[in-house]
Amino acid sequence: MAESTLPSSSVDPAQPAPAVPDLSELSVDESSPAPPPNNDGDEGAYGDGDLPEFSEDESSAPTPAPSSSRAPPSSRGKVVPGKKKIPLSNLKKKLGSAAGAITSTKAAAKDKENAPEAGKSSDAMSDEMLDKIMAQFNAEQGGEGGASFQRVDVQKMMEQLGVNKQYLTGKEGLMGKGTKDMASHKFWATQPVTKLNTAPEDLREGPLEPNKQPEEIRQEPYDLHKDFKWVTVDLKNPGELKEVQELLSHNYVEDVQATFRFDYAADFLEWALMPPGYVADWHIGIRVANTGKLVAFISGVPLDLRVRNVTKRFTEINFLCVHKKLRSKRLAPILIKEVTRRTHLRGIFQAIYTAGVFLPTPVTRCQYYHRSLNPKKLVDAGFTSIPRNSTMARMMRHYKVPETTTIPGLREIEKKDLKAVGRLLRAFLARMDLAPLLSNKDVEYALWNGRGKDVNGKRVEQVTWTYVVEDPETKAITDMFSFYTLPSTAVKVKPHTVINAAYLYYYATTATPSTNNLGDGSVATPVTHWQSETPEERKVLKDRLVTLIGDATILAHQAGFDVFNALTLQDNSLFLEDLKFGRGDGFLHYYLYNYSTKPMLGGIDAADGGSGVGVVML
Repeated sequence: MAESTLPSSSVDPAQPAPAVPDLSELSVDESSPAPPPNNDGDEGAYGDGDLPEFSEDESSAPTPAPSSSRAPPSSRGKVVPGKKKIPLSNLKKKLGSAAGAITSTKAAAKDKENAPEAGKSSDAMSDEMLDKIMAQFNAEQGGEGGASFQRVDVQKMMEQLGVNKQYLTGKEGLMGKGTKDMASHKFWATQPVTKLNTAPEDLREGPLEPNKQPEEIRQEPYDLHKDFKWVTVDLKNPGELKEVQELLSHNYVEDVQATFRFDYAADFLEWALMPPGYVADWHIGIRVANTGKLVAFISGVPLDLRVRNVTKRFTEINFLCVHKKLRSKRLAPILIKEVTRRTHLRGIFQAIYTAGVFLPTPVTRCQYYHRSLNPKKLVDAGFTSIPRNSTMARMMRHYKVPETTTIPGLREIEKKDLKAVGRLLRAFLARMDLAPLLSNKDVEYALWNGRGKDVNGKRVEQVTWTYVVEDPETKAITDMFSFYTLPSTAVKVKPHTVINAAYLYYYATTATPSTNNLGDGSVATPVTHWQSETPEERKVLKDRLVTLIGDATILAHQAGFDVFNALTLQDNSLFLEDLKFGRGDGFLHYYLYNYSTKPMLGGIDAADGGSGVGVVML
């Protein structure tokens, strides 16, 4: 997952360069795989004598590694949303350094996956680069009530500066570097994914390849070099679960400068990887043959996913991780091929996955936002910085949250609420273009089992926090929201500092036409797509969400969280700025495997009015 991202810049913290995310999960950077890794003669493939020495102690500060799609999100620089228009003259002074910072960070990360998309029209800069420059420049403005600008401002200034059209179209990076097109994505060019240059009008909805017959599916695992062996990781075995936990914690997610990394708790991994209907055979590992050390992992879980008007069984691919010392050995593509083979054997031929990097070809892209709850700790840990012309005292006053919640009837979820919550959540997500079809069992697992258990009056093993609003008079459940925990460690701070981060999960409210009269669930209710809701209806929804998620930030603060993170998916763009969430420098791309659909709005631009994405990827 994911999800994001981190502060990673050698420049002035007040002028952060956007982190350049990599995907040690589904990025093919260690990859750009051509033939399978058993072809020893191929450049970059694994060969005899290449096996590195693995340190017994991996707890020390690691060597720099590319950050991932789920990198601990950074809110360096500007954490307060902007309010005023930026003069183009001001933008012109900053644009060169912003773009230069992007390319220098890319070079430091050796991450070619982040280069702009090729094939754009000659008069439009790639969205990827536009968003990165926007994130950097907005961050540089800093300060409460700082300035902000949109893609059109960047596009206009780039043209005025006379930047060559190869750069504007994404065919070259600045100074002719950073070229990335379909030819560079050798592995993905062989896979059933939408090709980069496909025009939206040429996209047809549905699978790109037909389902395979059983006799067409490879029955044996793909060949590995003799130094490695395949294993199915038993996550019910505490020892094997700990191995996955340690592999991910030390190798899965890091920023470019190895400043932050995720801390994956065993409770979180159990919850994320063993939902109802999970397939143990899809927890796939690679071990060193001689020592048995786990050096790579990938997972899949089944998911009923609706893509616009079609619901199919998908596989949610996540946690693709290769040990940092093997990142150049092309193990990632063979892991992807192996998990694909195993899901095909179960009759599932579509998948969904996310990445911070650009691959062929995302259906949408969302951006990370961050709401500071403990700004002093975040500044001390290097997660963010004090905005220009501000002070720590002013920053703390700005982000101070109320002591108590405001909504009558707000309380923690109880088991008796699950049926009503499931009905409300399904109706709310039906308004979106991309959403999971959650059964009552799925809702119970995600929101009830994830809350942990009470032992001697204390809550333990908690992963999710879920709250409902019960109408004081009718006793009906009118709203719900949830968030989950995924901490990260600032590894360059002595002593190491743990950043307790809450991530917004699922929420729903009756303040939409689709959900305001659900009844007892015995009669189907009509669905109004979110883009078909009137401005007045969107205003009602916004007002309710500002209050609802505002109370969520208060409860997160009371629970000891330091920052509240959210993407621009669902209806989040309606409340992010009002609740003092700051635009981060991380983006998350959503991808579908063997399924084609027209692009969906990701909520990044205010003009989008919202997002069609209703699925939260961990």
